[in-house]
Amino acid sequence: MTAYQKLGAEGAYERLAGLAVALGQGLESAFASHGIPCRFKQLGPMVRLFLTGGPFDYAHCSRLDPRPINLFHLALITEGVLTLPGSNDFFLSFAHGDSDIAEIVRSAERVLKRYDFGAIVR
Repeated sequence: MTAYQKLGAEGAYERLAGLAVALGQGLESAFASHGIPCRFKQLGPMVRLFLTGGPFDYAHCSRLDPRPINLFHLALITEGVLTLPGSNDFFLSFAHGDSDIAEIVRSAERVLKRYDFGAIVR
């Protein structure tokens, strides 16, 4: 059995996907508390944010202005959260745990409080 098969048998991939859902929900909530509509998509350990209250489909989301979310990712770096600005994705690994997700969400809340993203998105 390979190391990856062992991780799968132990449920590690499901746990990682669950952390990604928790991150997406936490970020959605953080934005909502500042009056900014936000939705997320999760695929395995990856989370992608969409700053929209409109239709949640490809046609609509592919036309969203990427600048506000890019600025958000850059602002997270000032809080010590390393993301890939321009990709609009968060990538989790087996090294992440519940406390890491909570800290990322707290960092997002600080960023949203410090900068007026609502003015940028509207």
